[in-house]
Amino acid sequence: MNEQRKAAGSRVYGIAGGGKLASHLARYLDLLQLPCRRWSGRTARIFPRSALSECSVVIIAISDDAIENFIRENLDGSRALLVHCSGALSTPLAHGAHPLTVFGTKPYPLSFYKKIPFITEKGRAPFAELFPDLPNPHYAIDPAQKPFYHALCSMSGNFSAILWKKFFAEMSASFGIPKKTALMYFRAAALNIAGPCDLTGPLARGDKKTISKHLRALENDSFAGIYNAFAAQFAARHKEKTP
Repeated sequence: MNEQRKAAGSRVYGIAGGGKLASHLARYLDLLQLPCRRWSGRTARIFPRSALSECSVVIIAISDDAIENFIRENLDGSRALLVHCSGALSTPLAHGAHPLTVFGTKPYPLSFYKKIPFITEKGRAPFAELFPDLPNPHYAIDPAQKPFYHALCSMSGNFSAILWKKFFAEMSASFGIPKKTALMYFRAAALNIAGPCDLTGPLARGDKKTISKHLRALENDSFAGIYNAFAAQFAARHKEKTP
């Protein structure tokens, strides 16, 4: 690390982890020209404590289930400010700061990284204290509500990805419609979600016959249960709102 890069920020950041989250965070810090040291269990030849010894902030970007044991085994007594990125975990061993976005395999431009909201915990160190060099928007929530918050993130982000992967695969395999063509439907859906987020199709219209046809068509498909669950959930909520 050269002295010019080290002087760019008031803190030296450390990142523990070798997955997509760690890679994106490292990329963001690099674009901001902030000094950063990385440690990954996949490639490191030294222990985390040694690799991250000069860091004033250590970001733990590993599997949720491994965070607490990793801290106890490798960072116990560390003078660094410890920050984990789990959206569901709240632990006295480290502060929480969850990036509210989806990280894929490709890096984002700096303008995108700067807009990512971070979700911290009420009653703990504020975002400005954890990351004084970052301009990101941030919100603090009740730690007890983190599992519910993260369940919503997982359902909307990951479950929808499962549905879209199914859609693109079937459009191509069953109907010969290439993904680049099917993406038009995806983009229209994304615009609706980003705007009014209205439901369309038979659920919104209450077309019970069409819904029954859909379920018969999916009879031998593993996604039949998903369709039925969403239809039942929508019907139950619609009934609650009907006077």
